[in-house]
Amino acid sequence: MEDRYKLPAATMLAGLFAWLAFLALHLTVQPVAALAPWPSVVLCACAGGLVAFSGFRCRQVGGPTLGNIVRTGLSLVLAGLSAWLFGWLAAGVLLVAACVTAALALVGPAECAVPETA
Repeated sequence: MEDRYKLPAATMLAGLFAWLAFLALHLTVQPVAALAPWPSVVLCACAGGLVAFSGFRCRQVGGPTLGNIVRTGLSLVLAGLSAWLFGWLAAGVLLVAACVTAALALVGPAECAVPETA
């Protein structure tokens, strides 16, 4: 993997792992489940923000459009699972992140993208 793609990949995985960590916490600790929906909304906003930032950063370094399509799919899957587990408010936050990454995928690579070095 090229060095310029490491930050977008790391932020996307950080968003996914943050969502998975909250899922494990939600399923194992009963008081956390009773606090819903606000902790789930905040964590879904963090996860969605990391995935959307990953798409923006990948676009800035001239990454492929397919990466943002994958990020959109990931956000949609997480939104569906969040709607089922945490409620529609948390899912709505992730749907906003999916719309942002879909828009970045439709726009394509940035004109000021970092050129490849030999």
